[in-house]
Amino acid sequence: EPINVHADRELILEVVRDLLDNAVKFTAAKGSISLDVVQSPDKQVSITIIDSGCGIPPELLARLFEPGFRPSKKMHPECGMGLGLRMVKRILDAHQSSIQIDSTVGIGTRVRFALPPAQAMQPRISDDSTRIMRRRVVLLVDDDEDNLSCTRSVLEYANYDVLSASSLEEAKAQLDEGHVDAVLLDIAL
Repeated sequence: EPINVHADRELILEVVRDLLDNAVKFTAAKGSISLDVVQSPDKQVSITIIDSGCGIPPELLARLFEPGFRPSKKMHPECGMGLGLRMVKRILDAHQSSIQIDSTVGIGTRVRFALPPAQAMQPRISDDSTRIMRRRVVLLVDDDEDNLSCTRSVLEYANYDVLSASSLEEAKAQLDEGHVDAVLLDIAL
């Protein structure tokens, strides 16, 4: 029997991809990573990723989703910009889901999120009200195609029109062409 949830397929694939990328990045070559998908009797679907990696120290675990938080490169050189997990959280928030992370240093990490059955999902905004209002336009500026794609998916799911540019020159041309409500710019561009 198929498992049905109300979700944006591309965004949930991005969540799973990002979580698996983290598990691979922080698990030694002889370690283990598992992905479990389980449907409960109430039709909720739980997705769990467990790794035998290095684990996350408690002081970092408590701050993973804080805006602007980035682990010290001296203490944690393997950590990136911290945008992946924050993006995962935002995507799951948009799906009315939450993420739970349990981790022990030297043992590994367990990440779990659940998606409600299709009929349990509540609409976030009224379709009638959004048709009347002009949709907001966001310009994404990033030279990384994966970042552009993921961010575009999140914004489109949230009912924004999205323009994109891979350089500052392209962004300026986009801004000169028409109305843009907001610009999201890669800080390392």
